Amino acid sequence: MPRLWPRHTRRSDSPAPADAEPLPVWDCHCHILPGLDDGPAGMDTALDMVRMASAHGTRAMIATPHAIQGLYGTRRPQVLRALAELRQRCADQGLAVELYPGQEVALTPDLAERLAAGEILTLADAGRALLVELPQSGVPPYWTQAFFRLALDGVTPIVAHAERTPLLGDPELAARMIEHGARLQINARVLRAGGRIRRTVREWLRRDWVACVGSDGHDLGRRPPVLDEALRERLHVPAIRASLERPGVL
Repeated sequence: MPRLWPRHTRRSDSPAPADAEPLPVWDCHCHILPGLDDGPAGMDTALDMVRMASAHGTRAMIATPHAIQGLYGTRRPQVLRALAELRQRCADQGLAVELYPGQEVALTPDLAERLAAGEILTLADAGRALLVELPQSGVPPYWTQAFFRLALDGVTPIVAHAERTPLLGDPELAARMIEHGARLQINARVLRAGGRIRRTVREWLRRDWVACVGSDGHDLGRRPPVLDEALRERLHVPAIRASLERPGVL
């Protein structure tokens, strides 16, 4: 598989020339595969989600079904099979959106071991970044060990939808995770928030803690696979622009 993005990105808030090629827009977190988790139940809905994403400007999507022990026991082979089928169906219908595999993996102490065993998938299966979901009720102390082991293997832990985690109200914990080699993923919808959420997310962006923006799309209605808020912001916030075009840690 060719390298998807360079490690380093040039960040600019200058708009592209009017006659320039459209910039690639990546959705790094989307529950697009049917029947694996709480995303689409069937293939027809999954195809409609891809069609919707394309109509809203997305050119590549990383499928990130949940991997939660005891709830969604989705493993690497299942994801790859489902992705291959969705890719073929998209090709049959002329949907020109690139689809890549990944998972949203619930935090456990043995993430590095599960990754080495081929149980779970990094983002785009590139071996460079793992999308990690933190418990909303509180972050267990073993996160330091789990993140350290991933870093030793050259894998960056990316905290999924960080604005919905305890990091939002705990800047010291957020800073410690960054010091341990983690980066953050934010959902595009959070960019229309106000108050403390807006201030915190803008500070994360200013500090360059945000690795990528995703839709966290699950369906066609309540949680659609669109990045409209991020697309509106990308010429004003360089970190958003860069993460949509070329997420540098992947």
